[in-house]
Amino acid sequence: FELFPGGQPDPPLYAVDEAVELARTFKPDVLLGVGGGSNMDLTKAAATLLAHGGTCHDYAGNQLVPGPVQPMILVPTTAGTGSEVTRTAVFKDEKDHKTWAWGDHLGSELVVLDGEFTVGLPHQVTALSGMDAVAHALEAFMSPRCCEFASSFCLQALSLAGFHLPVVLNSPQDMKARQGMLVASLFAGVGIDLCGTGIAH
Repeated sequence: FELFPGGQPDPPLYAVDEAVELARTFKPDVLLGVGGGSNMDLTKAAATLLAHGGTCHDYAGNQLVPGPVQPMILVPTTAGTGSEVTRTAVFKDEKDHKTWAWGDHLGSELVVLDGEFTVGLPHQVTALSGMDAVAHALEAFMSPRCCEFASSFCLQALSLAGFHLPVVLNSPQDMKARQGMLVASLFAGVGIDLCGTGIAH
């Protein structure tokens, strides 16, 4: 394996380019994205460029990824963004503006949820990540595009977060609660992937 250590919050274009350059040299069979939503989004963007070339600008928007991307395994280390199951890759352009690529081919081959990876998070990151999952579930549930299939994920995410988030904040080593929050985040991610978010996002 080869490690790319250049992950950053809301990854800028140059971070994606650096990851792609390393991957083209190493020629991996699969990309393993480990981290919060930003690292997983960087992995998705890099997987797209490896498969189809060009720059992130070429894929900014909806359904502009023309086909399958480099296979990915995504491992979240925060419980909140749901990026491991969304078909969206968020990045920053040269003017520091957030933009994104969205499309059916941006899903990963495999997702690994392991609460051990979230134990070392600072209290504030745990709290804010958890509330991000709650916001995703609420906004997706209230979306005009929400259907009964999607709403089941949203409601389950809210139920899990309502139960596990207070436990995690009071007992950071509680592995059942840590695992429960990862599942809540994933369910909320499915919700926003199907229904979108609201004005808060």
